[in-house]
Amino acid sequence: MICSQYAFSHFEIRFSTDINPNCFGYSIDPDNPLRVWYQLRATGTYTQPLGGPLGQLLRPDNTKYRGSTETWSLTFTKDLKAQLITAGYVSDRFEEGSTTDGIGLSFGILKTLGLSLPSGVGSALQLIQAVNPPLASLGVSPKAVSSEEDIPSWWKNTKRGADP
Repeated sequence: MICSQYAFSHFEIRFSTDINPNCFGYSIDPDNPLRVWYQLRATGTYTQPLGGPLGQLLRPDNTKYRGSTETWSLTFTKDLKAQLITAGYVSDRFEEGSTTDGIGLSFGILKTLGLSLPSGVGSALQLIQAVNPPLASLGVSPKAVSSEEDIPSWWKNTKRGADP
């Protein structure tokens, strides 16, 4: 999710105010009552220009966006403050009516707008992650993964981004 947040802010990916996540299917995790699973199938219309380097490439043209259904989760602390969100796990990449070709998050939005980028763990994302730090420091691309100092101490998993 952090990677997606950087991509959204870097490229200023935004749609008109009709963007709707269309969340449904909320369920409390039976093994962790502080985690809620849900699905969403976002829709919107591309009416504002992208920022960053893509701003000149993809002009607003009222393209309709319908995302593939994604599974997300939200984990809370014991005092019910949001602690972690997981996002972008496409539930059905063959879903009829989707404009994303089964790709989630910002990659799916860009696919809808006609820009296909490599996505998926084990794909070219690993290469992007490896060469990303100097590009991100120059402002050419968003950060591919969080800096070590930005990772909270409670997070124990050592995998980052597209790590296998």
